[in-house]
Amino acid sequence: MYEEREREEPFEVILRKFFREVQQSKILSEVKKRRFREKKISRETKRVIA
Repeated sequence: MYEEREREEPFEVILRKFFREVQQSKILSEVKKRRFREKKISRETKRVIA
């Protein structure tokens, strides 16, 4: 993803557009879900241990 700078557009505006695009595409939420996702094997081994 990228945001092109238009004529005399401030950096803050470009950054805001980029963050809005990321949030609308739900990329960030998907990354957060995958980061803390446990595999099925690890859940089963936790049950056996407990």
